[in-house]
Amino acid sequence: MPKTIENKIVRYVWRTGSSHGIPADKAYQELESIRARHEGKITAENVYEAAKHKTSVLHNYVFGPSNEDLILEARLQRCRSLINGILVEVVMEDNVVDSRRVFLYVDEDEGSYQETTTILRNYDKTKAGALTALKRARSEIAPYSSVPYCRHAFEVLQQTIEKIS
Repeated sequence: MPKTIENKIVRYVWRTGSSHGIPADKAYQELESIRARHEGKITAENVYEAAKHKTSVLHNYVFGPSNEDLILEARLQRCRSLINGILVEVVMEDNVVDSRRVFLYVDEDEGSYQETTTILRNYDKTKAGALTALKRARSEIAPYSSVPYCRHAFEVLQQTIEKIS
């Protein structure tokens, strides 16, 4: 049964696009256990050390079924980083530099990246890409939504997402 906080049901799910082969609630419980053993802090190193134990729910994810799978995933992650890391800079008339990502991730297009100008020429792709980016931004700012100066930004993101959807 899901737990409740202040009469609200709380459940743990993976972020869109994440696939870990572990139920999110089980991974959360393991991470909380690690945090408790390390003075309230979680680091990649702490998770790695805990996952070394074959009984850990994180073991198969961290160490994978084989080294080949891990090597492939690491290389794919490096490729994603490469795609995400390329920016184009445009120097405006007032010498202000405007930089933008060259490639954008589009969920509706089989998880592929497309060149920004291609996406912006297609209304449906622009809408889908904007919606994906806004939802990602909302999920990143959500933990801070109770802070007064962040609440407004969260509400504006929510309203914009509702208008676009």
